[in-house]
Formats: sequence, structure tokens, C-alpha cells
Amino acid sequence: MSLATKIEGFQSILQFDNRWQLIAQRILFSRTRLHVYRRGSVEILIDHASGDACGLRDCFTSQMYRQFLPAMSLRSPLRVLDLGSHIGAFPLMLKDCGYEVGELLGVELNPVTYSRMKFNIERNLGQAHCTLINAGIAGESGEITLPLGSGSTSDSIYKRTGAAGAVTRKIRLITVDQALEEAGFGDKMIDLCKLDIEGAEYDVLSKPGHSGLGRCRFLLTEIHRVEGRDPNEAKQALASLGFVEVPAPGEPCPDVFCYRNERAADSA
Repeated sequence: MSLATKIEGFQSILQFDNRWQLIAQRILFSRTRLHVYRRGSVEILIDHASGDACGLRDCFTSQMYRQFLPAMSLRSPLRVLDLGSHIGAFPLMLKDCGYEVGELLGVELNPVTYSRMKFNIERNLGQAHCTLINAGIAGESGEITLPLGSGSTSDSIYKRTGAAGAVTRKIRLITVDQALEEAGFGDKMIDLCKLDIEGAEYDVLSKPGHSGLGRCRFLLTEIHRVEGRDPNEAKQALASLGFVEVPAPGEPCPDVFCYRNERAADSA
């Protein structure tokens, strides 16, 4: 871990209410993996040995996604679609920003990360209006065998080798439309979708079975650099669904984009 990453991590910890407890735990009990980060009414369980801190920092304390929220004119309660949910930090960031999440569909690939995501979401948002699915979002439905460890922000359906201690697991693959059907969203409009599926966005956007994205008023997505694929493919596919890019109001984050759906943004 580089010095810059350590400094960034320390600055992130300072933004939480129990900062001194977390710092003491890191110094005195460095081998302890699980920690609870608290800010306001939000409590987030993370595993320091699994890259959770990076995902928490990106979603919760950095401007990576937050900087776009003022341009969205979002009205609570929100209907949120979180594809590539990791530990559930994105909808909890929305709660931290003062939004009420009325309905949530969260999909996470890694079953071990999913267990932490489920705990975080149900503890902070309750169970009544949350549908949480352990599956990979892909171009087509099916099943895949992957070597997966205890969780990483880079877990991907295309990863064929795992870190030390990885376990080979069978993972269900579903399309966006299948996920929406399982959640019972029907034809409802979706206020905000976060799409972070580590390169699978190219197949998702180029194949049928994902028309539900067209019902999203706003989309926050990472378009990853993938060998043999051009990011313009994904951008053109989004344009065909009616999405127009929203410029970053602050320092742009590489490969992170915000889109407004001109066909759906003003719909109720």
C-alpha cells in the first residue's frame, strides 16, 4: 500500500463520528479485520482485509459520486438501483446526504461481500422495501464458476484467477431486466441507478434484456478500460437509450460518468 493511499485512508477515517476509536483499533488491533464505521445514524460494517475501506471511501466520503447529486434534482423517497453494490455504501451515502431511500434493488456478485452488504442495508434501511440479490449482472443469464476471495472492489465475472485463499464458486448471472422483475419493480420509474460491474457494462449495454435501464432518470456509471473494447461503445449505447452526459462540477474522476435520461428524467 502506497503512502498516498495510507494518507487518503486516514483522511477518510477522520470524516466518521467514531474516528478516534477506529484509529485506535487500527493501531492497537491491526489484525482485527471487522470494524464498524459510524456517521450520524449510519453504521457500516467493513472488512479491512477485503478492500472494503476503498469501496467505502469511493462511495461514502469522496466526491466520486456526491458531486453529481446537486445536478439531479432528486426528490425523496427515492427508488434506487445499485448494480455492483459491494458493501452497500452507495445507498447509505444517499441516506447520509439527507435522501430517503424508499425502494432499493441491490445486486452483488461475491457471496461473501453480499453477506456484509445485506447486513449494512438491512441494519440501516430496514428490510421492507429492499430487494438484495447475490448474482452477477451480465449480458446474458446463466451460471459461471469464479475464484473469489472474501471480497474486492475489482471482483468481476471476467476474473479467471483469484488471490491466495480464493474459493471456486458457482455464481448466478442475471440481466438487468431479470433483476428488476425479481424486485417487483414492474414498469416503475427509477430515480437513480449506480452501475459499477467491472467491465460487464459493455455486454449489458449491447445485448437485449436490459431495457429497464431506460426507465432510470439518472445513471452513475464506471466505464472500465477493457482490452478489445472502446469506451465509446458504452457511451453510444447509453445515448441510444436517451442518456445525455452531465459534466462533473468538480474534479472529474477517471472513468466515472453521470448521465441524465432525457426520455425519463422529468417523469414522475
